[in-house]
Amino acid sequence: MKLSIVKLAAVAAAPTDLATGPTVDARAAASPRWLRWPQGRRADLLAYAAFVAAALYVMAHLWVDPLHRVMGFNPNDQAFAEWMYADQAYALTHLRNPFFSHGQNAPLGINLMGNAATQLVSWVLAPITLLFGPALTFAVAITLNLAGTAAAWYHVLSRHLVRHRAAAFIGAAFCGFSPGMISESNAHVHIPAQYLVPFIVWAGVRLREPGRSVRTGLVLGALVTAQVFIGLEVLFLAAIGCGLMVVAYAVMRPREARAALKPFLTGVGVAVGVVLVVCAYPLWMLFLGPRHYHGIIKVYSADLTTYFSFPTSSIGGLTAGKAYVPNQAEETAFFGWPLALGALGLAVLLWRSMAARLAALVGAVCAALSLGDRIMWKDHYTGIPGPYRLLIHLPVFDSLITLRLALVTAVTIGLLLAFATQWVVDRAPAAREAGVPLRAVAAVAAIAILLPLAPRPLPAVSRPFVPRFITSGEWRGYVREGRTLVPVDDADRTELRWGVAGGGAFAVPRGFTLVPKDPPRDMTGVFNVPLLPTEGHLWSISTGRPTEIGPAERQRAAEDMRYLRADAVVLNATLPAAADMATKITSLLGVQAERVSDVYVWRVRDL
Repeated sequence: MKLSIVKLAAVAAAPTDLATGPTVDARAAASPRWLRWPQGRRADLLAYAAFVAAALYVMAHLWVDPLHRVMGFNPNDQAFAEWMYADQAYALTHLRNPFFSHGQNAPLGINLMGNAATQLVSWVLAPITLLFGPALTFAVAITLNLAGTAAAWYHVLSRHLVRHRAAAFIGAAFCGFSPGMISESNAHVHIPAQYLVPFIVWAGVRLREPGRSVRTGLVLGALVTAQVFIGLEVLFLAAIGCGLMVVAYAVMRPREARAALKPFLTGVGVAVGVVLVVCAYPLWMLFLGPRHYHGIIKVYSADLTTYFSFPTSSIGGLTAGKAYVPNQAEETAFFGWPLALGALGLAVLLWRSMAARLAALVGAVCAALSLGDRIMWKDHYTGIPGPYRLLIHLPVFDSLITLRLALVTAVTIGLLLAFATQWVVDRAPAAREAGVPLRAVAAVAAIAILLPLAPRPLPAVSRPFVPRFITSGEWRGYVREGRTLVPVDDADRTELRWGVAGGGAFAVPRGFTLVPKDPPRDMTGVFNVPLLPTEGHLWSISTGRPTEIGPAERQRAAEDMRYLRADAVVLNATLPAAADMATKITSLLGVQAERVSDVYVWRVRDL
C-alpha cells in the first residue's frame, strides 16, 4: 500500500498541459464508466439539451406568461430592452438609422451605441417582435443567452481544451450559469449575451500559430464585429481578459512569446482592420456622434465581502445576508465562501499546467480590479485604495461598471473546473490501484462547492398596466408618427412602457438612458436629464402632490410642449382621482381634455 501511495503521488505531481487538443475517442472510452458519455453527436446533443432545459428552468416564472409578466428584480431594465427591440424593428421596417433614435429623450434623442445597444440580436429576432411583440422577444433572447453561452463554451472546451466531454460539460455549465450570468439575466439582456466570447478567445489564442495569421485574423475580426452589435461592454470585458492572458503568457514563456510575436501581431492587425472597416460609422457614433458621452457619473464596484457571499437567486442564497450591491441584477461577484476557497485550491492543484495557471492569474487580477478604486468591506471604506484607481481615468475604462469584471473571473473558474475534472479522470485509475477513492472525494468536493450556487428560477411579477388607448393603436388618431406623446401616470418608467406598446412609432420624453450631463461643458454620462418644469407639474399632479398653476405655468407649458414636439398629453384614467387630475391638467395646458377609451387626451400640437 505504501508503494502504491507513493506511485499515486508521483502520478499526481507529473506536469500536465491540459490544453491538449480535441477529444480522442480512445481516451474517452478508457475513462471510468461513471464518466463515460455517449460518443460524438449524441453527447453533444445531450449537453445542449441540458443547457436549454436549465435556461428554461431559470426563466420559468417569466415563461409562465411572457406577454403579461416582467422580471421581478429589475422591471425597468426589461422595459428598456423591450423598447430597444421595438425601436430596432421599427428602424428596419422604416429604413431609419439603427444607431440613433429620437424615440426616447424627446426631442434630443439618444445615442444607441452608448446605451447597451443590441442591434444584431434585435435584427435577428425582429420577426418575433413584429409578429408577437417585444415581450416575447425579450423572453427568447434572455433564455438563449444562458443556453447559448454554455453551449459555446462546451464546444470550445470539448474540441480544443480538454479531452473528456464530462470535463467540458462541467466547465461550460458553470460559465453559462455562473452567479453573475444568472444575476445579470435580471433584464440586463446585453451582458449574458456571451455566446461569441469563447470563439473570440480561442481565435485570439490561435493567432500565435504561424502560417495562418491572416485567416485567423479574418475570423477574429468577423467575430469581434458581430460582438460590437451584440454588446460592446462584454467585448471590452473579453478584451481585458485576453489582454491579461497575453501579458501573463509573455512573462511566463518569453521565448515562445517572442517566436509567436510576428504572426500574433499580423493577425491582430487583420482583425482590427476588419473591425474598423465594418464598424467605422457605429464606432464614430459611440465616441463622437450626437449625444455621446465620456465616462459615467457613478461606477459600481464589488464589495470585498461579496466574494464570500451566496447570490440571492441560488440555493445558498435562501439564507443570504445583506447584499452590498446596487441591486440583485449586479451580483456578479457572489461566489460563496466554498467556491472562493475551492478556486484557490484548484489553482494550487493545477499550477503546473500552463492553461490552468493563465486562467488562475487572469481570474485573480480581474477579481482585484472589480473592487474598483476603493476597497470596501460591508459597504465601508477600508482605507485601502483599489487597483482600478490606476485605470479609472483612462478613456473607456472610465465608463466600465467595475464589478462586472467578476464575470471574467467566473469564466476562469469555469475553466479551472473543467481542467480539474480532467485531472481527476486522468488520475482515477492510478488512484484506484493505490486504494484512494479519488472519484468519491472529487464528487463530494464538487457538490459541497457548487450545490449552494445552483440557481433558482428568477422571480417574475405582473406587467405594469398600459392603457388600452395605447395597446389598441387608438393613439394614431392623436399623435403623428415620429412626434411626441407625453404620458401622465404615477408608475415608474411609464413613458418607456407606453413607447414599447406603441411599437416605437412615437417619441416619449425622458426615458431610461445615458446622456451627456451638460454638453458641451460636461460630457459625463448621466441617467436621464432634469425634468422640464411642465413635466414636474404633471408628475406632481399624477402623484397627488400640491402644485401651483398660474399664467406663468401655462405659458411655460406651451413652451415645453413646443420644445418636446408634442402632439398629445395622455392621462391614465384608471388612476385614483383621475377626474380631479384631468381638471388640473386642463388648467395647466389651457386645452380641453377628451375622454377616449381608458385615458384623457389633450391635443397640444397647436400650442
